[in-house]
This record gives sequence, C-alpha cells and structure tokens, in this order.
Amino acid sequence: DPHEAVPALAMLVGVVLFALGIIRVGFLDNILSRPLLCGFVNAVALTIIMEQSDVFFGITMSDHGKHEHGWRKVVAAFHERHTASTATTVIGLCTVGLLLLNRFLKKRFTVNKYIPEPLVAVIIGFLLNFVWDVSNLYGVKILGKMESGFQKPSMPRLEYLLHSNGFYIQSGILVSIIGFIEHIVIAKLYASKYNYQISPNRELVAIGVSNFFSSFFGTYPTSGEAEPDDKGQLKDQAQKLIANAKHKLDWMGALIKKRLGSWLHEFQFVVEL
Repeated sequence: DPHEAVPALAMLVGVVLFALGIIRVGFLDNILSRPLLCGFVNAVALTIIMEQSDVFFGITMSDHGKHEHGWRKVVAAFHERHTASTATTVIGLCTVGLLLLNRFLKKRFTVNKYIPEPLVAVIIGFLLNFVWDVSNLYGVKILGKMESGFQKPSMPRLEYLLHSNGFYIQSGILVSIIGFIEHIVIAKLYASKYNYQISPNRELVAIGVSNFFSSFFGTYPTSGEAEPDDKGQLKDQAQKLIANAKHKLDWMGALIKKRLGSWLHEFQFVVEL
C-alpha cells in the first residue's frame, strides 16, 4: 500500500540526509555548476509537464498507459487523444493564460504584485463547477470527496524497507540525492538574488530532520527552500501587511483543505494540478 510505504520512505530519506549533513558532505554542492543546476530545473519542469499531459487535456488513459511515465506517457496520451475533453482543455489553457497574464502585469502595475494568481485560478475553477456544474455537463473531472481532519502521528511501517529486496532502500538513497540537489538549486537561487550565504551541511540536516519527523504524519519525502522574507525591503506598513498576508496563504490553504475537505470536492483536477 503506497499510503503506508511512502511514510517509511520519507523516514529513510530523513535519516540519510541528516547523516550526510553530520559527516559534512555538503561540499559536493561546489561541483554543481550553474548550467548544470539550470538544466536540472528545466528537466524537472519537463518531467512534470509530461506526467500531467493526460490530466491537462482530460484524456482517459488505457490500463497500459496509466503505468507509463515520462515521454512514454506523452506517447500513450497521444494515442488516446480521441478521449480528450474539450472543456478540460479549455479550462487548462485559460488557467495557464491567467497565470502568465498576471505575471506580465506584475511588471507593469504595482497592485498586481499582491495578487496570488494560483489562488485566484483555483477559486475561479471552484466557482465554475459550483455555479455551472461543468463536471456533470461537460465531464470535467473533479477531486471528489476528501477526508477532513488532521493526521494523527503514527510510526511508519518500516517493514516495507526491510522486506523489499533493497528496492525502497535504493529508492530512498536516490530520492535523497535528487532532493538535496533540488533543494540546493532553489537555495542558491535565492542566496544569489538576496546576497546571503548558505551552509549546505545545515541545509542537509534541516531537510533531514523535517523529513524524519513529518514521516510520523504520513507525508512523502520533500525538499525545497521557502521564499525569503522580503518585508524588510518594502517601503511602508501597508505593503508589509499585504506581504505578510501573502506569506500565510499556503498555511491557510492547507488548513482549509484539512478542515473543509468534504466541501472541496468541487475543485477541478486540471486547475488544482
């Protein structure tokens, strides 16, 4: 069961990253050149696009296509293109257009800097289905019912690691390496933008500890760097207040999903992804 195996994998990733930080192997980030880091980021972006190709166009995949990944999934989606949903495709294209439009407007109008375009897109998608019922009329897939409440802490099923013939252990080591590279890419990006230094070993310890403890709450392995606090660069108290509110949106979104899970079934798959 992936829901039980993934938390065990997250714990393993946490232990590996923490150990790498303790023995101070963070110096390896020095061998990662900027072109290599940029290539890695672009590769991740392309992978996400390929993996979501069927969802974006509302394609119903065959049993064989559901198990494909990467470029093979794109090929499988192309062969099943006759099952694509026009309504889902239109919603997806409009959502991407909205995101790109607001990013363009941010460069021209100051007020647009304080508009969280992903949240606006999700709200619009919710209203489309709530008002016009596009899921039933046009076959647009929605999330369905979600469990509400918060996950109670429990010990991950470590037997998955011990009785998998080394599969989960190998996967954990690989995920740890890729997660660290992804984390350092983002950390270096913001360190260069805002002119501050980072300690790769401390980053390893931090994401290791976070993965270890979050595994008790049924999470999957994670990495990344939170956006730095820009409030110190803002000019007045009003801008600081708005910036602080933007920082809280992710937390609010997580809380809303947990507390109102059964009510959020109106969200479209294509907008949510």
